[in-house]
Amino acid sequence: MPSVHTPWQFRLIRSRWLLLFNLIVLSFLGLSFAREYVRANQLKGDVARLQTQAEQLQKKKVDLMELKASLQTQSSLEREARLKLGLKKPGEKVVVVHEATGVAMPEYLKDGDPLPEVFKDVTPKPYRSNPQKWWDVFFGE
Repeated sequence: MPSVHTPWQFRLIRSRWLLLFNLIVLSFLGLSFAREYVRANQLKGDVARLQTQAEQLQKKKVDLMELKASLQTQSSLEREARLKLGLKKPGEKVVVVHEATGVAMPEYLKDGDPLPEVFKDVTPKPYRSNPQKWWDVFFGE
């Protein structure tokens, strides 16, 4: 009886080494796919977080631009010159009122000036001389 010689391709297909090699390749591909899937989900989360942060920053920018526009009005410039720089118009007399009971609001504060709302929670710092400030810088309060 003549021996039946099977081609090398069929022997290779039935080989256990080929099966082992295929399992190794499939596991490598599966791990690579899983890593990329996790990475893609992390990137989606990062993109969503950055978009919300960008929206918040955009809103803050709009608020600051509105504040800048309101501070550039003539009434706010005049108010700042009066309060912070101690300036007055020619011919005006300066009156300092320590207790504000029953005092009417000045006209330049009535036209929608937002500064009282912006600075309502700000408390002024007590006066400190320059050497005291340097002492605090180097040795703490």
